[in-house]
Amino acid sequence: HLRQLYADEGGLPTGLARLVERFQLAGLTTLQTRLQWPPATNLNVPMVGRAEEMQHLRQARQKGGHAIIYGEPGAGKTRLAYELYRQQESTSRLILLDCQENEQSLPYQALISSLRQCVQADEWQSLAEGWRSQLAILLPELSALFPDLQQLHPANPLEASSQVYEAIYQLFKLLSQKHALLFILEDVQWCDGASLLVLDD
Repeated sequence: HLRQLYADEGGLPTGLARLVERFQLAGLTTLQTRLQWPPATNLNVPMVGRAEEMQHLRQARQKGGHAIIYGEPGAGKTRLAYELYRQQESTSRLILLDCQENEQSLPYQALISSLRQCVQADEWQSLAEGWRSQLAILLPELSALFPDLQQLHPANPLEASSQVYEAIYQLFKLLSQKHALLFILEDVQWCDGASLLVLDD
């Protein structure tokens, strides 16, 4: 709501934006945006006629593999993916990458948005400090949540990417300790290349 109020003025003032991000990450107030997915689906209407597709998705899930759901806009791709998650919710941890067309050119943006929504403050606390420092390159608000966090300024972009990849791997490894991870990429055609490379690894 704050971002909407300041939309006509070019966005939130820097100090206020940092404060909002800190509260969002820490989950301390109602400012935190809860993950709402799917965003526009009438879940009161039962899904019918997709038994074969659901079976394929379940098999891919059980094997730890992947599946691509494709079709025309409005064909029910999001609903199908959601039903898979709903049926697996008790045994799966959702990592949702909601890719946006206007963010396609921003490296790691799909992944950054996902981590901001999906990872809780206590989970960041459980991640080793060295990996948190690496991920603070992508998520500067981690430095606000952890004031003593080492500030990294990598001179070699290739080396930085390698370390960031490893830090993301370690984070996903941590998140998967209780439940298997279920990655869902919405509108993958708009996903930035850097996020795809991380997930491909």
